[in-house]
Amino acid sequence: MSKTKSSQSQPSNRPSSPPADKPKRSFLWPYGAMLAMLAVIVALVVYLAVQTYSAKDDPGQAKTDQAAGAQTNQTAGGTAGGAPGGADVSDPAAGASEAPVATANGLPISRKNFTDMLTMSQNQRLSSGQGTEGEEPSMDLKLEVLNSLVTMAVAVQEAYDLGFGPSELEVESAINQMVGEYGSREAFENALPAFGTDMATLRKQVTDNLAIRAWRDTAFIKDALASEEEIKKFYDEHLEEATHDDQVRAVRIMLPVPLTSGQEDPQSKAAVKARADAIYQEALAGANFDELVERYMDPTTRAASQGGQMGWVSRGSLDFSALEKVLFSTEPGQVAPPVEDQFSYHIVKVLETRPAGVMAYEELMPEIKEYLLTVKTEELFLEALRAKRESAEIVVLDPAMAEAWPAFLAKLNAPPTPTPPAPEAEAPAAE
Repeated sequence: MSKTKSSQSQPSNRPSSPPADKPKRSFLWPYGAMLAMLAVIVALVVYLAVQTYSAKDDPGQAKTDQAAGAQTNQTAGGTAGGAPGGADVSDPAAGASEAPVATANGLPISRKNFTDMLTMSQNQRLSSGQGTEGEEPSMDLKLEVLNSLVTMAVAVQEAYDLGFGPSELEVESAINQMVGEYGSREAFENALPAFGTDMATLRKQVTDNLAIRAWRDTAFIKDALASEEEIKKFYDEHLEEATHDDQVRAVRIMLPVPLTSGQEDPQSKAAVKARADAIYQEALAGANFDELVERYMDPTTRAASQGGQMGWVSRGSLDFSALEKVLFSTEPGQVAPPVEDQFSYHIVKVLETRPAGVMAYEELMPEIKEYLLTVKTEELFLEALRAKRESAEIVVLDPAMAEAWPAFLAKLNAPPTPTPPAPEAEAPAAE
């Protein structure tokens, strides 16, 4: 089971390839689904909330300024005088609309970021059928959004305080992965305004996000490692889920079809088809398939798939039926003709097959070990974050929310009310 990580969000102007062409396994599904859902939620909150925190160049100076009654507005990149969102909160000319809605350990949470996240949350409620168009966001929703921003601000602060700030090379590498889809740095930067951001803001978001990830993924490893007994116990308890149908293991070269305004361009598609056919002919002529993957597959896609590896694919697990048909009709060691899906062409080489059965403990042990490490790491991270959140000094500056904040926290921290048992149905009276 792959380790789940929260990754920084990236703008995209094209649909992603159908996710169903990944191999699916029922083994551990309920746990993996919950963990994946948690990762998606954390990633979304991080992307919106890390903008609220400006890492301190000099923590001691920040505390001194705060004690003196001054407001510190230094960013992780060393730019002074600007609060998150662009306005200097110490400048009366900025106006009340630019004043922060709250502070977390003396650090401002900008009204702009609060408003942006509140709008997004309100739109999500509307799209799910809750509320009506034009309805004012409720105070409960405002407080939930503020609480998320406060929590993530504390997370970023702690990550920097513990020394998990990324290097410039790590930041640049993460940004380059985003740039790859756009073909050039210029095209990428020109696309950012459509997503309500710019390069400086994005760089700050990526930097903070990497710091949180580094804290989460490295600080708790020693305490999160599972013992062999725990791994074996987990395997035995989930043996039924370790069964599989007929499977095939393959490697592929995936060639995406460029999109113009979200639509396929016929000429571009024909060019990609011709390229796929040419690569297939090279493979038939005896070219090393791994070298073809290295030569023709996009570097970012190649790295994400570990060199085009598809892993073990179970029969019936792919919604992309044409690819599955090719996989299970091609002999091991053979290369299949190019297969087209909605957005790409695939040239596939089948490596080996195996009949339906139960996966052996030795085969699953590394996967279970990594999975348990991920789960325990996430638990320890959230536990540490919760403790930092509880000890943080939170000051709500927005008058309306400040009045409702204590009751909101009391409700949030209250133990769940036990559900009373359903009343038993009375027996009908005897006649």
